[in-house]
Amino acid sequence: MLLTFYECNYRCFQYQNMDRWVDVKHNIKKHGVEEYVALIRGDHNITLENFHAKAGLTFIDGDHSISSVVRDFQQAWRLTVDGGYIAFHDYDNPVCPDVAPVVDVLEKKYSLEHVCSAKTMKIFKK
Repeated sequence: MLLTFYECNYRCFQYQNMDRWVDVKHNIKKHGVEEYVALIRGDHNITLENFHAKAGLTFIDGDHSISSVVRDFQQAWRLTVDGGYIAFHDYDNPVCPDVAPVVDVLEKKYSLEHVCSAKTMKIFKK
């Protein structure tokens, strides 16, 4: 199961004037992985508090502020199985400058094992 936290951050994407939700759903269907993905759209501060299923991979792409990156990680930590993966989107994205420094602190604090990076994605093993 992939659990993705999705709250389009209009602060980061305000200049692109687009909603990625349609693209995300299309790509999941295109690759035939609907049965493995639980998309959650909404205010992550409320929605995730009531979500209790465990995931092998969590993908974090929420509000990109410092406090939200920390809060999203804490929820991902709680919801990801031991040995699972946590992926951060917009790591080192110049439009979202708060993400990388916070992720770097979390990596050290939680002794996260860096698995790989690609463009603005950084993935860790729990």
